[in-house]
Amino acid sequence: EVDLILTEGFKKEHFPKIEVHRDPASSAMASRPEELVAIVSDRRFDLPVPQFDLDDVGGLADLIEERFLASPGTSPRSASAASGDPSGSDPAE
Repeated sequence: EVDLILTEGFKKEHFPKIEVHRDPASSAMASRPEELVAIVSDRRFDLPVPQFDLDDVGGLADLIEERFLASPGTSPRSASAASGDPSGSDPAE
């Protein structure tokens, strides 16, 4: 059973995307705005999607859990407790 698959590439496919963007590698986004779930970058973009610093792994993980893994009405922490982690805590904290 698989809950989530993360892949690299597929820029032209119509899937939800988390774009990792580094300045000055490119000034333009590779993804269409309506396909973006989030942006991970060392700069800010004028787009209405969550944006994370390159070092904010925990924030991005929380977004992925909330958007794709948590059942409606549950938080990522309560979802992890229900799946066997009785503390519901994040080991990275």
